Amino acid sequence: MNRYPVWGYALIALAIAVAFLYTVPNFFGESPAVQVSSAKSTVKVDTALLGRVEDALKKSSISYTGAQLDPNSVRVRFADIDTQLKARDVIDRALAPDPANSDFSVALVVLWIFVYKPIFKILDARKVERKIGAEKIGWSNRKPAGKTKCNKRPKTIC
Repeated sequence: MNRYPVWGYALIALAIAVAFLYTVPNFFGESPAVQVSSAKSTVKVDTALLGRVEDALKKSSISYTGAQLDPNSVRVRFADIDTQLKARDVIDRALAPDPANSDFSVALVVLWIFVYKPIFKILDARKVERKIGAEKIGWSNRKPAGKTKCNKRPKTIC
């Protein structure tokens, strides 16, 4: 019967634990968001602030995927980064008409959310990245337009 020392089993367990911790971020997706927090200790973050932020976004017809009120901040999630950037400007102007004397701090943040990504979607995304990379360097499956060096070579090479 094969017996190994205890430190060998401990080393294997440690390697598996480190590998698991290394892969945990792959289970979480990124969600672009805007965080509004108090810039002064006398100003409190409450539901009225959440309402002001939502009203400013509705007036500008910017859609958001979620809004939450934390004890110290208001966080609003968006579908993409372009919407996040537009929303930050809109919220900043709505809450601080005078930028020199602002009661609130508006920041761009990334919220981590748990996302189940099936393995086939990950593999498809890699194929798309490879295809995009191939097109950037000129290795696409499309036939060349006009006269190129490829037209002068035998067809077995092109």
